Amino acid sequence: MKDNWEALVNAIVLRAVEDYRKARRKVRRMPGQKGAQEMIREVERFFRSRWFMALTDTDGRMILEQLGGGEAERPQCGMKRSESPMSNRAMRANASSATITN
Repeated sequence: MKDNWEALVNAIVLRAVEDYRKARRKVRRMPGQKGAQEMIREVERFFRSRWFMALTDTDGRMILEQLGGGEAERPQCGMKRSESPMSNRAMRANASSATITN
């Protein structure tokens, strides 16, 4: 049964990552996209929420940093966004490794 819960948590986190990336792409192409801007805010709230902390022991703020958003909106240490240390595959693997704390 625990495996089912872990699979559900992983699916929720991965979906949030995918939604966030999709919304960020839309906003970059068309900055006035209200729906995409709201999705970005919603996913950022999710990764910082108590609910996220209850679901997994993964740091939601770290995920946002790796996605290049939230509080880490600007590249750090002169790093360009294209030089992000976390690839899409690595981000999916990291999000997939989220585990239930209870």
